[in-house]
Amino acid sequence: MQLCLSCVSRKTFKRQIKSLAIAGILAGSFAIAGCGGNAMNHGSMPLAASPTVAAPPPAAPAPPPAATPAPAPAGMQIPASAQTYGNIQEQSGWQWCTQKLNGAVCAAGLGEAISWMAPHQTTPSLDGSSAQFFIGGSHAYSNALWWRSLGANSKPTHLVYDVWFYLDNASAAQALEFDANQTTGGTRWVFGTECNINGSHRWDVWDGTKGAWVTSSVPCHPFQPKTWIHLTWNFERVNDKVHYVSVALNGVASPVEMYLGAQKNYSGEDVSIAFQMDGDFRQHSYSTWLDKLTLSAW
Repeated sequence: MQLCLSCVSRKTFKRQIKSLAIAGILAGSFAIAGCGGNAMNHGSMPLAASPTVAAPPPAAPAPPPAATPAPAPAGMQIPASAQTYGNIQEQSGWQWCTQKLNGAVCAAGLGEAISWMAPHQTTPSLDGSSAQFFIGGSHAYSNALWWRSLGANSKPTHLVYDVWFYLDNASAAQALEFDANQTTGGTRWVFGTECNINGSHRWDVWDGTKGAWVTSSVPCHPFQPKTWIHLTWNFERVNDKVHYVSVALNGVASPVEMYLGAQKNYSGEDVSIAFQMDGDFRQHSYSTWLDKLTLSAW
């Protein structure tokens, strides 16, 4: 499909491009999962190097602390029996891409972004070991997607995505995406969420059946720069539906209560987590630091 900039606004154009790209990802050779989505084509893909720049040398890895259940905001209870994938930002095995990966649409957008990830950052950090994610370049509305597979786990029907994040040049962020994914029994539940900062100004959520973003009623305003922000998403798998239960920012929970479709006829067994940064109309560079990234599942 060709889209004409004279017929649509830049924001509408970018949104259409991204929806079309994600639909292609979910339908075929590339699937979102761990980090915006775990990039798997019915199996693990090779580690994706940045298409334009290598990541700076990270600091020496520090021993990861034992995983502990993430604190839940008011009204959200994580049982003691939940499986906790803790401090995921410290772990090896992250993959990433920009517009395309191995010739297939990946993070979508209008071009290839300069991007890299550097784990084990001592500052800014809450616990001495955050991960820095960078995006820049010269192509407007270019994106970068990072994901990590956590392995097969078909039992959980509840997921809680919990993270602290910190932006340096917060006004440069077009959108930030936080995703969890579960694939089992031929179905893929994509719990895709996006703070559409300069678009709808709301939280958008992903419909895996339609392959499209759906705007929720929950606002998502620009974030304060150089400030730690605590985000928690509460998800549920209900039959062939993805249930977006609630989202909390800095402990203030907002009900979402949206049931959207899962993706059918998808092979593989996996749970994954993902994070994506979108560039703005001038592709201003910015970094996001993630800390205490945790997925709880039961």
